[in-house]
Amino acid sequence: MGNYVVSARKYRPSNFSEVIGQSHITDTLQNAIKSDHLAHSFLFCGPRGVGKTTCARILAKTINCENLRSDVEPCNECPSCVSFNNSSSFNIHELDAASNNKVDDMRILIDQVRIPPPSGKYKIYIIDEVHMLSASAFNAFLKTLEEPPAHTIFILATTEKHKIIPTILSRCQIFDFKRIPIQLLIDNMQEICEKESVKADTDALLIIAQKADGSVRDSLSILDRLISFSGEQLTYEDVLQNLSVLDYDYFFKVTDFLLSEDIPSSLVMLHEILEKGFDCDDFNLGLSEHFRNLLVCKDIKTEALLEAGPQLRERYLNQSEIAPVSFLLNGLKFMNECDVQNRMSKNRKLTVELTLMKMASVRNLADYKTVSNSNPTVNQTKAEPVKKNITNPSKKEAVTEIPAPKIKEETKGEAEEVVEKKTEAKPKEELVEPIVETTTEEEASTKVDQKKEEPSQESEIKPTNTKLKKSKDENHKLVRTPKISSLNDVYANVDTKIEKVKEDQQQITEDIAVDLSTLDEDKLVAAWKNYGEELEKNKRKSLRNLVDSFTPKIQDNKILLKVESSIQKELLVNEERKLIEYLKKELNLPSIQFEFRIDKKATKASNKVPYTSKDKFEKIVEKNPAIKDLKDNLGLELEF
Repeated sequence: MGNYVVSARKYRPSNFSEVIGQSHITDTLQNAIKSDHLAHSFLFCGPRGVGKTTCARILAKTINCENLRSDVEPCNECPSCVSFNNSSSFNIHELDAASNNKVDDMRILIDQVRIPPPSGKYKIYIIDEVHMLSASAFNAFLKTLEEPPAHTIFILATTEKHKIIPTILSRCQIFDFKRIPIQLLIDNMQEICEKESVKADTDALLIIAQKADGSVRDSLSILDRLISFSGEQLTYEDVLQNLSVLDYDYFFKVTDFLLSEDIPSSLVMLHEILEKGFDCDDFNLGLSEHFRNLLVCKDIKTEALLEAGPQLRERYLNQSEIAPVSFLLNGLKFMNECDVQNRMSKNRKLTVELTLMKMASVRNLADYKTVSNSNPTVNQTKAEPVKKNITNPSKKEAVTEIPAPKIKEETKGEAEEVVEKKTEAKPKEELVEPIVETTTEEEASTKVDQKKEEPSQESEIKPTNTKLKKSKDENHKLVRTPKISSLNDVYANVDTKIEKVKEDQQQITEDIAVDLSTLDEDKLVAAWKNYGEELEKNKRKSLRNLVDSFTPKIQDNKILLKVESSIQKELLVNEERKLIEYLKKELNLPSIQFEFRIDKKATKASNKVPYTSKDKFEKIVEKNPAIKDLKDNLGLELEF
């Protein structure tokens, strides 16, 4: 048994021109090599299997190539290129960060970096899956990555860029690799199949490319597996069978059934799909993608977005011509709703079946709405008749439409007869609400004639809907809302409060005139502390702490208190009346006046705490200016 090499390794690109789908990166690297503007560290990031490690190896080989070609490609003939192709190069080192992610591993790497290359110009380190390094290993690697020796270049590769700390990202040139388009994957697999003497259908390669999700390595791995199954002939049916993919033909048939409103056939087709082992989610996803492709084929501009082979593309174009846009949009809407409902449904099959029924019936619903909106007799008439709901417990209901009235003479006796009949039909007591007139069928016909011949009498006989019918029973009384207090009482309460506020203000004004210049401040401070103890006894500890934090002073015939904030001032103002009464009693004074002043300068100075490194340094320099001279003499810089 020979040494079999998988296609992903066997056909791995060995120069920049063989890399597919990443021309924006290969061109940049070649121009950097040509102009000798190589960075000391690179970071290649992107999805799996798109060429990150491959480009890193080609870059390393090209940099050390001794006979570089004019198109900036390695010669593959010099000793450096030959040793690299044979995996025996001493200048290019590959590390797996997943298994070498500790600080000790990073220290070993840093020691090796100092040693110059035995031959060639550069010593290159390729660190794959660099996001697996620990935080301490990253920090240990920072200084070397920022200022490596002149002969060292680092190439980092990762699939999860967001896991790398920002200090590492800022020290590297970052290259973002993108997913490979489906057509490039198909072309690459077609070329490999020709080299391996394998005949492959285009539709089969399309399914493989879609399954690969933009990864070259995944597409070649799937291709190797299918070639092992089918041999030298790779067909569309073999791919469907091995990859558990629903055939496009199912979706074409289901769409035809829905367009022809054939609900039974569409349900049978769904049952057949589920019997083959596929679940409802696969069907929903496939049918939604099918409707999307049909919509794309509706316009020449978007036709290029269809990813299909020639034969399959022709089928899509033909079916898109008979499928209305409204049908496709409603179908996508129904499938999206079905997908949401399936997450909570216990019977997913029933949910999908109901969705198919709605999709098959959506055209009938649209036609019905169109007819309803286009018929003027449904929405309005030329003259809107007045409808009366005629009800009577003893006789069946009758609804009479009264057209526009025509003026005609009528005898007074007939009109009075109608009034009497109408009065007899009215109930004696009714709720206060718009009136619904109740009469019999015979009375209704009599009123219609009366309406036609005497419209002026009708206005007197029939009350309008906006009027409320009063009860004839004297004992019937309406329910009234509870009474509120008299407005005079409210005004009296307000006046009392206003008078009290005026008295307090007048008392404070009278207190101002007292002379405090003869008052001993020691006695004032002692009385102030005694008031704090009284607050402690009354279990007002927070206010007691606030009182103890200030020392009152006498200034301008007032007791001055310097507070630090408006909140403290508000607390003391609320306590001012009690303070005045207590101090008047303790100091034997007729009146006292306080002044509360916010001392912003004292507050700012007292709250100035050095938090950042810059603040701490300035604080140290403020205490010892010689520190700043020492920093300037030694040429040191601070990291703020």
